Amino acid sequence: MATIIISFSYSVCYNKIMRIDIPGKGLLLDYAARFKKPYLPTQLIFFVTAKCNFQCPSCFYWRNLNLQQEELSLDEIHKISASLNNLSRLLISGGEPFLRKDLAEICHIFYQQNHIKGIDLPTNGSQY
Repeated sequence: MATIIISFSYSVCYNKIMRIDIPGKGLLLDYAARFKKPYLPTQLIFFVTAKCNFQCPSCFYWRNLNLQQEELSLDEIHKISASLNNLSRLLISGGEPFLRKDLAEICHIFYQQNHIKGIDLPTNGSQY
């Protein structure tokens, strides 16, 4: 399962996410209930893979890398994207995002559906 870290501050009706089945749905609903704010994020930190070909000592996530974890399909990512409104930024992370062969399609899904203005994509640079 992918990890989704969400930065909340975009006002939309959260009833939209009540009607769909996506990973992280409980987090969105818990936030809305706790703060009584029907908000969705303006920024999304999205871990597209838990695979990495390096073992950097400075990585905060290294203990969780390269375990047998199923990645989200493009269809699941499409559902997550459709559940959100416009985003100012998409911060893609992982492991090494470029190990995912469909990375361009993932970016395109968020660009097309959420009209993102910027993508941050950290990499170890080994896939160039």
